[in-house]
Amino acid sequence: MRSPLDDRILASLDGLLRALDLEPVGDDHFLAPPEPDRFTRVFGGQTVAQALLAAGATVDGKAAHSLHAYFVQAGVADHAVEVSVERVRDGRSMTTRRACVNQGDRTLLVALASFHDNPAEPELAHDPPGAPAPQDVPRLQEWFDELPPSLVSQRAAWVDHPPPLDLRIGEAPTFAGGPTATGSRAHWMRLPRAVGDDPLLHAVLLAYATDYLLLDMA
Repeated sequence: MRSPLDDRILASLDGLLRALDLEPVGDDHFLAPPEPDRFTRVFGGQTVAQALLAAGATVDGKAAHSLHAYFVQAGVADHAVEVSVERVRDGRSMTTRRACVNQGDRTLLVALASFHDNPAEPELAHDPPGAPAPQDVPRLQEWFDELPPSLVSQRAAWVDHPPPLDLRIGEAPTFAGGPTATGSRAHWMRLPRAVGDDPLLHAVLLAYATDYLLLDMA
């Protein structure tokens, strides 16, 4: 049975997918609608996702391979952004694109993305640390049940209007009153429903998701 939180997470995913519906407005220029406001400013993951999606829209037959992104300035929530793509190089096996996300005369993000027609599978230098299965880990929102008064305002961005992901983490994050960790910390995340099999969209959504819990891990 779906809970009210499930419905809110699904609604957030619908809002994100609308923000990824790019409108071509010229040669390698795209207009991107805003994701519904959660943080009173443009969420960095949104701009990363829109930059990679716009870059990928100018590439044929190659999968996203790597992405380097630089956050330049904060953007105003609930306002569209424009993404401009520079075709740095088109090689036989690799393609490079530079994407800038702008809001008016302000540059919010600059990204450099590469695409490869036969990218190698990622390899880990070391085995990942052990972690409990996702079904054995609380949802992120469960850590907000008993917040100290100084952190009650955090509920709005994480519970009342949650991220478009099913996030599970085994200990309270620092922004929910948890202690600073000294060792490794693992968490699980997944989309709340299927979104099709477009590999570029999946790469874009993964890039978006990397901006959640990033500072807490750091």
